[in-house]
Order: sequence, then structure tokens, then C-alpha cells
Amino acid sequence: MLEFKAYESKGIIRLNWITSSEVNNDYFTIERSVDGKNFTSIGILKSKGNSTEDTYYQYEDKGFPQGQLYYRLLQTDYDGSSKYSKIIGIQGKDAAHKVTIFPSPSSEFIAIQASGLVTSLMRIQLYDLNGSLLRETQILPGSTISFMDIQTLYNGTYIVKVSDGSHNSMHKINVVH
Repeated sequence: MLEFKAYESKGIIRLNWITSSEVNNDYFTIERSVDGKNFTSIGILKSKGNSTEDTYYQYEDKGFPQGQLYYRLLQTDYDGSSKYSKIIGIQGKDAAHKVTIFPSPSSEFIAIQASGLVTSLMRIQLYDLNGSLLRETQILPGSTISFMDIQTLYNGTYIVKVSDGSHNSMHKINVVH
């Protein structure tokens, strides 16, 4: 294998690889991981089989989870023998979670919902307009939502900061009792 690369464009991760030659190569299994250790098969691509020239392959991952991702290829021959490629990683610029906070105005609680399954810890912090931290919670990996009790807050406007380690977003909420 000469090259194995990944890039993201318009919400699709494209995996490209080049083989310099192939002998009895049956197919490639494309595998994905969120931690770089535990991989899951996401697709199979038939190979050229036998070739003495550079062969270009591309696979599109359209249903990937948000956050840091790792990929590898398992090349399998006609006789069943196989070999793994190197592992590559990608953190796409479009991989930030879109966050919705509701209801606003609210008097008892707010819900913080991520657009997709969270793969790393998401930190949620509630600040007053003076910048004082008042509340903190999190969305755990494998979840999509968290709730925050706001019953004891005074009426007014507050700022909710959401961070997944690489992206931050700020949201205004209103508390009305």
C-alpha cells in the first residue's frame, strides 16, 4: 500500500488509498473506531485482484459519529489470509455537535441535547452575565442529552457554554418564574 488518507467534505469522510501492486487480493474491509483500539467493520470494497500498476480506491463514510475517528483497512486475499493497514485518524471541521437547549424561557430545568451520539465527554457550564459559574453538568459518551436544574436561579438571562474538548459553543437562555 503506497498511501492511505482520510478527509472530510460536506459531512462525508472520504477514505482514499493506493496499492502499487496486487497479487490474489480479494477485497478490503473498512474499519472505524472512536478510540483507536476497538474497531468495527463499516464496509467492504472488492479489489482489483491482480495488478502490477498503481490502483486507486475510495470509500465514503456517510454515517460516521461525531468527534475523533480512526480508520484502518483489512486486506484479504483469495486464500483467506489477511493483513491490516496502518491506522489513520481524522477530526473533521464539521464534526462539532450542534447543540439545542430548551425550553427557553424556563422556570424549572433546561435540557441540553447534542445532534448525535456523543463520543467524548461534553461539558456544560451555566454562567450569569457577570461571568460567574453557577452550574455545571455533562453529557456522557454514548448519550445525547443532559438536564440542568435552574429552579433556584433568579429571573434573567444566562449563558450556557458547551465544550466537547475541541469545540465550544455559547447559548443564551432566559429564566422566568
